Amino acid sequence: MRYKTEIMETEDRFFKIATDAIFKEDSDLRFLFELDEDKYKKLHHGIGLLFETTHVFIIYKKLLSERFSKKVLWECSYPSNSRQHADLGIYSNPDDKNPTHLIEFKLLTKGEDSREILNDIQRLASEPEVDHKLLFIIYFDPGKQENSASIKEFLIDALKVIPNDKEIRLELLNDAMFKSKWYDDNHDGYKLINIFFLLFKISQ
Repeated sequence: MRYKTEIMETEDRFFKIATDAIFKEDSDLRFLFELDEDKYKKLHHGIGLLFETTHVFIIYKKLLSERFSKKVLWECSYPSNSRQHADLGIYSNPDDKNPTHLIEFKLLTKGEDSREILNDIQRLASEPEVDHKLLFIIYFDPGKQENSASIKEFLIDALKVIPNDKEIRLELLNDAMFKSKWYDDNHDGYKLINIFFLLFKISQ
């Protein structure tokens, strides 16, 4: 069993709170839509309705409500370029100038081209003032029932097209999966789909 450093414990706790927050939101949405199913019978009843920024807000609010052990900032500036912002930043100490972690979120759905995330990966990898750079991916494809291993390979393959003379490393720190309710137009009914959460550490 590996010895967990404070950094590892922070990352594990962050991932647990984040996934719990989205799972709870999915459950709440499904319950509320099902109360009035006649009105909403052709809508996706879970988090399939939500945009990327909404996911980040739900997670940020949950981190605050859980009194997360570190200070977390929404829309955290990149230290080397204040005009660029990561979705979240984690600070070891409240008065620190720079975060210990920058976190970018990406929502991928319906087999979207994974090159959509390459700008985030490159921006994270090239930030010199932050030691720990994380990419949090929420992925689902209603047409496929994939597993986290195949999605990891899907993302790693995408890195091959990055025009960079320095190797960018992608390490999977944690992953989780749950099922959500999706409306299938082709069959005029609902089916359960897999929602994946993958937390990667980016380094260069």
